[in-house]
Amino acid sequence: DRDFSQIQLVEAKEPNALKLKDLIQLVTLTEASIVPNPEPFECSICLLPYGTDEGVILRECFHMFCRECLAGSIINANDVIVKCPSAENCESEIQEREIKQLLSEEDFSKYL
Repeated sequence: DRDFSQIQLVEAKEPNALKLKDLIQLVTLTEASIVPNPEPFECSICLLPYGTDEGVILRECFHMFCRECLAGSIINANDVIVKCPSAENCESEIQEREIKQLLSEEDFSKYL
């Protein structure tokens, strides 16, 4: 109970401090295999519009793609290390936990 009071006190003194709900959301996203998009976007590969939570934000570079295009890029990659498919020549790598979540078990076993 005292910890919660201290958090409220910090929030009152520092308006820019993370709120408890933001902290909980941050921890949840850190533990998640993939990070869903928080707002509508247009996939830069297929150029189709997608709503909230219909796409994925890559952890290393924050580029957003629809799940289908991202999974297709992973399947068609010629290497175990899969780079971000952004047209901006991004050198970030797609993390294994992201790949595992995006692919079917069969496709993931082929990827390995």
